[in-house]
Amino acid sequence: MRTSHAWIAAYAVTGALQPLLVDRLKQQGLAPARLLGPMMANLIGMTLVAPAREACVGSPAPIAQTVRASWRPLAAAAALDFGSAALLCVGLLYAGAAAFTLVYASCAPLVSAIGAAAGAQIRREQWFAIALATLGLALYELACKSEGKAAADARLWGSLLAFLGSVGHSGMFVMAEHALENKSAKAAGLTPFRLSSCMGFAETTVLGIYVALQVTYDAERMTTVAVAYAPLILIDGLHALSFFATLGERGAVSAAMLKGVQVVFVFVASSVLSCDEASGAGCATPAKAAGVAIVVAGLALFYAKEPPRLRGASASGDDGEELLLPSTVT
Repeated sequence: MRTSHAWIAAYAVTGALQPLLVDRLKQQGLAPARLLGPMMANLIGMTLVAPAREACVGSPAPIAQTVRASWRPLAAAAALDFGSAALLCVGLLYAGAAAFTLVYASCAPLVSAIGAAAGAQIRREQWFAIALATLGLALYELACKSEGKAAADARLWGSLLAFLGSVGHSGMFVMAEHALENKSAKAAGLTPFRLSSCMGFAETTVLGIYVALQVTYDAERMTTVAVAYAPLILIDGLHALSFFATLGERGAVSAAMLKGVQVVFVFVASSVLSCDEASGAGCATPAKAAGVAIVVAGLALFYAKEPPRLRGASASGDDGEELLLPSTVT
């Protein structure tokens, strides 16, 4: 498997694991909505991306030079990401992993529309693939709603918040791709990985101040929380690493389309781990399977062609520099 394909797989798998791990923390009473703990874990993971990658392959330029040359697009992307991430975090805590993943998959058509308006060249057959994947997601959602009115009502507000966050995050996808195509930022060493870490550091600082004002210091409690959140931070870091690599190499639209792959993983995981045979909630059904099959068909059709990019974008990060780790066979 090529390295780029491995990162795509890592992006899809870690994206599916994130909401499942948050569900577990919620069940343990360690994820109160007002403290935005899962969001903090994600931001810490984002911050660690560039140091981890540059420890392996070296630094393209001093980080201060990169920040000075690209602080405007960095600040704009971070601000949009922070607001949308807060909505997504609260939406996830209220809606649950399965409902959240379905709503968040709406990033695919949203990013496609925003990307097209921003100049992405999306082929006619790829628009059809996007529509097909969206249809599959809608069918899967309808199959989930048939599990019962109470379950559907319980996740309504969380799903609404998650959708609003998805709209904001879709804009961030396209804004981040624009930032990576800025020539002065490229010359100053802005890579997808540095974009992740700069955004993550700025957002972690802001959220950290907020959280510090909300909690009382308890060493034993904080140790328990840190241990419980460690797996999520690791998965979040891998997800951010693979996301920004995919964004830099294949563009915002392709990265968003991979949200559909996460639905497949959540379908399998919920069927195995969360099936309540008494109510039918979380269990596999023919209708859900049909929706997932249509999503997979749409993804296969979409990736049969070269990924759409913004005008002037190239498929590598820094004027030809390979974005990912060395292009060996894995």
